[in-house]
Amino acid sequence: MVRPRSWCGITFSPTSSISTTLRGNVQIFDNGMHRHGVPRSRVIEVDPKTDEVVWEYLAPPEIQFFSAHISGADRLPNGNVLVCEGAPGRIFEITTEGRVVWEWVNPIVQHVRGGPSHAIFRAHRYDESHKAISGRGFGENKAMDELNAVYGL
Repeated sequence: MVRPRSWCGITFSPTSSISTTLRGNVQIFDNGMHRHGVPRSRVIEVDPKTDEVVWEYLAPPEIQFFSAHISGADRLPNGNVLVCEGAPGRIFEITTEGRVVWEWVNPIVQHVRGGPSHAIFRAHRYDESHKAISGRGFGENKAMDELNAVYGL
C-alpha cells in the first residue's frame, strides 16, 4: 500500500511529477489519492528555503480535478502553469490566480486493460521558436490538418 508522504512539513499523496521552477522552488503534482474524503488532485509550489507552500491550485469545485496517476505540471516562462491531468486525458493552462486560459481533452480512445481510456502520460509546451519545431510548418501540414478534422479539432 502506498501511503501519503511528508516533506518540509507538507503532507501529500504519491506524485506523478516533481520539478523545479526558475525561482528555485519545487513544484509538485499531488495526485491526492489518499486524502480523507473525496479524492482530489492539486498542484503546489514549495519554497525549499522556508518549507512553505507559496502557490497552490485546487480546481473549483475541487472534485473536478483528479488524476490518480500519470500527470504533471510545468511552470511556463510567462508564469502560467501547464497541467496534464493524465488519467482523464486533459491538458490545460492556468494563470497564477487559477483561471483556466485554455484546455484540451484528448478525443482519441484507446482500449487498455479491458476498458476505454483517454489517458495522456505527460505534456510539455514548446514555443513556436524552439529549435526542434521552428521552420517545420506545422500549421501548414496537410496530414495533421486532416487528422485534426477527423477528431473535430
